[in-house]
Amino acid sequence: MATLTALSNLAKASIANSGAAELSVLVSIDDIQLDTHFKDLFPVNEVMVSRISGSMQKKGYDKSQPLHVWKERMLLVDGHHRRLAAIKAGLREVPVFYHHFNSMEEALEYAILLQTDRRNLSDAEIYKTLQTLDSLKSRGRTTDDNEPRQQGKSAEITAQKIGISRSKVEKVRTIQNKATPEIQAAVASGAMSIHAGYTDTMKQLHKRSDKKDGVVKKVTAPQWISTADQKPEENTPVLFIAPSASEQNGGYIYEGTYHHDLGQFEVLHTFLTGSYWLPLSALPDKPEHRGDETHV
Repeated sequence: MATLTALSNLAKASIANSGAAELSVLVSIDDIQLDTHFKDLFPVNEVMVSRISGSMQKKGYDKSQPLHVWKERMLLVDGHHRRLAAIKAGLREVPVFYHHFNSMEEALEYAILLQTDRRNLSDAEIYKTLQTLDSLKSRGRTTDDNEPRQQGKSAEITAQKIGISRSKVEKVRTIQNKATPEIQAAVASGAMSIHAGYTDTMKQLHKRSDKKDGVVKKVTAPQWISTADQKPEENTPVLFIAPSASEQNGGYIYEGTYHHDLGQFEVLHTFLTGSYWLPLSALPDKPEHRGDETHV
C-alpha cells in the first residue's frame, strides 16, 4: 500500500513543493501561529464553528480532517474553522499535517485549492482571494502591466488557480483598480455581485469620460468600426456584432474581448467572428446597450 500523505491528489501535490508533506501528528493548539493572509482569506462562519465544536465535544476531533500547517513557520494554512471549534470544545491538541512551501504565494495557492475542491467560492470570497494574490504578486512585479497580452496571460493563470473564468478575473481587477470605494466595499462584503459591481463601475467611468472642466459633453451616437479596418485592443471589453446563421436575423451584439492571435472575439470561453465593434467607452450611459445578448 502506498504511503498516505496529505497530498494524495496530484493536482494539489503540484503546488506544494513536489507534494512535500508529513503524516499527521498531534500538536498543541498554542504552538500554531496565525497570519492575516490566511486568517482573513475566507470569512469565519460562527454557525459552522459551533456545529463542529458540538461534534467534537461528543465524538472528539475527527482525525481525517487535520489542520494544514506550514512547518517552517508553524503557520496555519487551512483549517481555521476547525481550530476555533477545537478551542471552543476545550481541546488542547489537534492533528496536524505539516507542509513545506517555497513562498507565501505558493502556500496561499494551496489554501485556495483546498477550499475550491470543497465548494464553490462566493463572489465576496473570489474578490478577497484575488485581492490577496494580486497584492503579493505586485511586490515583486517587474513586467510592464500596460502590455495587454501579459495582462491576459496573468488573468488566465489566476483563473485556472481559482477555478473561475478569465473574464471574471478581469472584472474583479477592473473593480479593484477603477471602482469607487462604495462599490469595492459592496462587492467585498457580498452585498453586490461581481457582475453588478463591474457594470456599475463601467457606467461611472463612462460618465466621467463625458465630463470635461465640469461641463457635460453632448452624447452622440457611436459609430461601429469595421474589424477589417481596425482591430480592437486585445483583452479590452468591447461590443461587437457576430453574424447570425440566418440572413433574416442579421446578427447579434455581444460583449467580449478580442484575441489578435485568433482573429476572433471571446464571450464566456466561446470564440466568435465579429464584423463590427465598439469600445465600451464610446457608449452613452444606457444599460440596455450592455446586455448579455441583443438582437439587431
